[in-house]
Amino acid sequence: PPTPPPPKKKNFLFFFSGGTDNRNIALSLNLSVKTVENHLTALYRVLGVDSRLKAVNFALHHPEILATSGQDILETPSYQVATNLTILVVDDNSRYRQQLCRLIGKMHPSALIYEAENVSEALKLGEQIQPQLALIDVVLEDKDGIQCARRLRAISPSTRMVVISAYPDREFRRQALSAGAVAFLDKKDFDTASVRQVIEDALR
Repeated sequence: PPTPPPPKKKNFLFFFSGGTDNRNIALSLNLSVKTVENHLTALYRVLGVDSRLKAVNFALHHPEILATSGQDILETPSYQVATNLTILVVDDNSRYRQQLCRLIGKMHPSALIYEAENVSEALKLGEQIQPQLALIDVVLEDKDGIQCARRLRAISPSTRMVVISAYPDREFRRQALSAGAVAFLDKKDFDTASVRQVIEDALR
């Protein structure tokens, strides 16, 4: 299998896999365009390609390089788990998404964690990696998370889906469970204990 790029370089791969240009990457990361160009050149070298298009195609054919291991997320992992767990986190709030990934990584350093910020990214990854567990925000920028869960279930029936929301609502809960989610959780209650329970359920 191809060698995954370093975590910092992987961030750039996420950006332009989603169609973000160099200027907007620079703005998002508070870097100069020249620095972004230098990072991309180094990334191309790691992947053995010579253009953005080839790098994107490489990522599409090798989705595993987009995953971040729980070990990489943590500086000091709490414990090791023998079972490899593949998790997809879908949330358009990058800060919350990263917090959730760190929380997962703390408990399961061996997990492979994929991130998506919208429905199209989630479905593309879902089809490629068939994750064991998907955590999906109910409100996404392009479409709603309920629709995402429904479509993900169609392409990856074995994926256990948990819909999460900062705005818990009975109707959202009903729709989420109807779409195939195994649980609907309030983000405020999504702490270490609840994440551990969700992951343990996915491993059964």
